[in-house]
Amino acid sequence: MHVGTYSESPSDRLWKEYSSVFTSFDDLTLARWMCQTLGQFSGRSWRLSHPLIGAYRLAAQLGHDRQIWFKRMATPPADYLEARDRGCIRRSA
Repeated sequence: MHVGTYSESPSDRLWKEYSSVFTSFDDLTLARWMCQTLGQFSGRSWRLSHPLIGAYRLAAQLGHDRQIWFKRMATPPADYLEARDRGCIRRSA
């Protein structure tokens, strides 16, 4: 039985090409770009199809992979509060 080779769709290749811009950013540049862009979103409604939303999504995926929010390299806009980490609360038996 012949197994076909996996081929990326044209849109997958396009998204990969778009994300390559952010892979060239160091962690500090990526963190600052994300904070500044997040500030642009504040108080407005944005279509999910807007190019800036797509670009932010790509940057956020890379930022998540690099865990840049944990490094606290940039200050997020005031409208976006940090979620409190409640973690797993274990009670003694």
